[in-house]
Amino acid sequence: MISKRRKNLNRLGKNDEVYHMNFILKTFDQLTNDELYNILKERTAVFVVEQNCPYLEVDGKDLQSYHVHRRK
Repeated sequence: MISKRRKNLNRLGKNDEVYHMNFILKTFDQLTNDELYNILKERTAVFVVEQNCPYLEVDGKDLQSYHVHRRK
């Protein structure tokens, strides 16, 4: 089942969104400004503050990545 899901993820179009268990999967281009802000805010809180990793969080990899975030 996992490989079938991965195949489907590879076929995502620019305007496709995947919803599952209150989570949303989007490409970088699909994120709204508010979604991107909230994702970066949470990642910074976890990695930089909680895990004490003072490294550059925005590293350019987000542009080619899928982003999973929780729907409120």
